[in-house]
Amino acid sequence: MQIEFKLERRIGALSENPSGYTKELEEQLKQPVTMATKTEIVEKIPDAVAQELEELRSKLAESENDAGAQKEALELKVEIWAVLNGINKLLEHLDKVQDGKRGAGVCKALASALAQSQNQITKRLAKFEQEA
Repeated sequence: MQIEFKLERRIGALSENPSGYTKELEEQLKQPVTMATKTEIVEKIPDAVAQELEELRSKLAESENDAGAQKEALELKVEIWAVLNGINKLLEHLDKVQDGKRGAGVCKALASALAQSQNQITKRLAKFEQEA
């Protein structure tokens, strides 16, 4: 809206007195252009305030890291709960199996899968203990 208004105003000025508007523009072109060549410090933050700002920034970063770690821990707890819940459901189904041979086969398969999972967990544990 504001741009259209200025544009209309300039067009109106041009239509009323085209040579006056042209002269105005020529005079603006003749004026020297000033450019800033050096920077100046307008205001300096006191050292005590700057130090306090840095401390607050570091505390904020630590709290964000802590929040991220807490979120990650909760996500891991949920995953562990889901695995344990799945194992409990599987055991409940095994209790309902009437065929001993089939039940034994499923138990062996479950024991094998859990042993493989335990081996993978043990390897990760060793890796984490080396990094710590």
